[in-house]
Amino acid sequence: MSRLPVTHRNTIIWIICYMIKKVLFMGNNDKTHPMEEKAYQFGKALKKLPLWGWGIIAFITMISIFNIHYSYILSLPFLWFLWYVFIRIDDKPWTENYPTLEEYWRIHPETKTKNGIKCYYCGSNQIKSYLWNNKQGRRVHYCFQCRQDLYRTKDF
Repeated sequence: MSRLPVTHRNTIIWIICYMIKKVLFMGNNDKTHPMEEKAYQFGKALKKLPLWGWGIIAFITMISIFNIHYSYILSLPFLWFLWYVFIRIDDKPWTENYPTLEEYWRIHPETKTKNGIKCYYCGSNQIKSYLWNNKQGRRVHYCFQCRQDLYRTKDF
């Protein structure tokens, strides 16, 4: 039995796929398949679903498809609460006590020089920084001469 050349096999496969497509989608491009219309209506209904509805769908999906025990999933809000209390609220004193560089320049416009920034209190241009509360990414800049805290920046 002889085999067809690759180009002929690809052509035959393409013709079969085209015929299947014509049969499944009723032969005309201007008409939509009833299942396609139902899927479209279902998608429109999902857009109107509230956040708690998506939460229920995600919960059921994780239990059924990923076979995750429900106690692990129910512990997630508790972990989020701990994260919020110990990580997010910790930013509050940092943001309240120290202005950003733009706010510092707005309050003290004379501190902006051609060589950089100078201290408002003593006029020195020796500005250093340290990590606030030993948290990576949160820096407080201070004057090296008078040790006065000036402004905050965030490393990314």
